[in-house]
Amino acid sequence: MNRHFVFLPGTLLNADQFAPQLRKLSSTHTVSAFEYVRNSCNLTRKNLIEVWAQDSLDYVKSIGRPVTLCGHSFGGIIAQIVAFQRPELIERLVLVETNFCSTDGLLDTVTLPLAKLFLRSTPWPQLRKHILNVHGQHSFEAKMYLEATLSPTHEPAFARDIMRAALDWGGKEKLNRIFPPTDIIVGEFYDRTAKQAEHFQTLIPNAQLHKIGKAGHLVNLDAPAAFNSILLQQDASVLAA
Repeated sequence: MNRHFVFLPGTLLNADQFAPQLRKLSSTHTVSAFEYVRNSCNLTRKNLIEVWAQDSLDYVKSIGRPVTLCGHSFGGIIAQIVAFQRPELIERLVLVETNFCSTDGLLDTVTLPLAKLFLRSTPWPQLRKHILNVHGQHSFEAKMYLEATLSPTHEPAFARDIMRAALDWGGKEKLNRIFPPTDIIVGEFYDRTAKQAEHFQTLIPNAQLHKIGKAGHLVNLDAPAAFNSILLQQDASVLAA
């Protein structure tokens, strides 16, 4: 059965993040990736999640049929909002290495203020190096993608606002009203999302947790075959039925 997969990129990333998925799925399914508009003069740290969630929702509505919505990291926050607001548009929800708040296992009360201070005070070249060291260490593909996507000299528009907005996000109270079938995907090497992934599985009514070995935060690049197999599991279950 032909399905429509919509991918929402992670923090500071773009549609090329999902290149392995676009290549694998496009031969049998309709596949697209939605990128957020960052050049609006009305965009601020306080409203960017709301604005981009509405933009993403408008895009999903324009497709004209229910989709499999897959959001990574910051894109997972956006995907949660879309699925909560318009569940009839979502055939299946896939939340990848994302969070519903900055506590409950993601960061403790000491680490959270330090993370915000780090974002405010660290020059972009050092911040970029930190991102590459943490998220590019588990696969050549992830390292090369980050090096190509994140300029060593030019900080992406709204970079710190996006990361700070993700730290300030709180959506736990809405999780029990996310009704589409949901897959939670995490990599084994990124401990910060592991605890919240367990909470996602408990709090979302129809959720299943998948932990992919030998992968970190960029799990779809670190282990594309395993990641793609989870995306295609629904097809197998439909055929079996």
